[in-house]
Amino acid sequence: MDLDDVRARLTFVSLSDGTPRPLTEKILARPHVLDRIRGAIPNLNRALIMPFNVSRLEAELAVQLGIPVYGPDPSLDRWGTKTGSRRIFAEEGVPHALGVDGVTTVNDVVAGIERILEGSPKVQKVIVKLDRSVSGLGNATVDVAGVADREDLAAAVRSLAPEDSNTDPSTYLAELREGGGIVEELISGEHFRSPSVQMRNSPGQDVEIVSTHDQVLGGPTGQMFLGCRFPADRAYSQLISQEAMKVGDRLAREGVIGRYGIDFVVTRTREGLWDARAIEINLRNGGTTHPNLTLIALTDGTFDPDRGRFLTPDGEDRHYMSTDHLQHPAFSRLTPDDLLDLAAAPPLKWDADSLTGPAFHLVSAIAVAGLAGVTAIAESRHAADRLYQTVKRELIREASRL
Repeated sequence: MDLDDVRARLTFVSLSDGTPRPLTEKILARPHVLDRIRGAIPNLNRALIMPFNVSRLEAELAVQLGIPVYGPDPSLDRWGTKTGSRRIFAEEGVPHALGVDGVTTVNDVVAGIERILEGSPKVQKVIVKLDRSVSGLGNATVDVAGVADREDLAAAVRSLAPEDSNTDPSTYLAELREGGGIVEELISGEHFRSPSVQMRNSPGQDVEIVSTHDQVLGGPTGQMFLGCRFPADRAYSQLISQEAMKVGDRLAREGVIGRYGIDFVVTRTREGLWDARAIEINLRNGGTTHPNLTLIALTDGTFDPDRGRFLTPDGEDRHYMSTDHLQHPAFSRLTPDDLLDLAAAPPLKWDADSLTGPAFHLVSAIAVAGLAGVTAIAESRHAADRLYQTVKRELIREASRL
């Protein structure tokens, strides 16, 4: 890679504004910054904005700069809510969790749980989800095992357990009243896994599967996104891809363009088959986007959705384990420069010959929060997991020496 060429094509614009506001809002408030950005674009006819998420702010920025934005129109954001997701699943015949959408009050949730129990009396727990939450932080669990009557059910809802440990039940229910949500069964079973499918729609309504992942979940009840393995297990990758295409075709008809993802849960039946249920649509880039783009950039390989495999130009498989939560109490002793120095030598150095190794991100967080991000790329899933463990072990060893 020619670093001089990269520097010549890269322009940084600093706002010198550390206030907790959306970046796009800060840009729009500064006409001179808009002028600098516009002036740095060589050809407006070939430029576009690629945001993580598209809101009215990004739409306004596109208008101000005179270039298109690559992502769903903000007017379509309802299809990325929990309620909108369930409605698309139902209308397109995609199997999904038993539940009720459009709930806002305790009584709504109670009525929804009653409907769930009517359809599946053996349900032990249900999940309430805030419509516009992400990464599982807007989820709350309600234990309905042994409830005797409607009054007991209401009491169970009022004492629900939010996945976000910083939120208490009353605050959560207030957020539900304000923004709405859904309630659905908590799916469990043998060999429970939580895969996802990432897709891309073109302005011409072409629908493409760009990746599949097995999500790594954590948190109090295992509903928070912590990382991912790529690609998803071939045992069910075709199954979830087929269901995802139904959603993709519907979103294309609605006018959605850009990247988005669809989350599933899968369990194995007594007959040994995999059962897949769609959970939600993420109408934006997600936690699986940047590691996948990193893999493509480093290997120049391609994903074959029909076979569920990612192949290098030489036809070799590549897998990765990626996380934004590579952390340990000792990591706060390291500086970003320390981490970059370690990444410049084996065993933490990227090997451009074998197209394997770790790629780090969130480097600046190592000293501030004691964590970093890494995408560990290797020839197989097991090798990627081993590489990830090697990275973590080496960082702990180095930090413990300080």
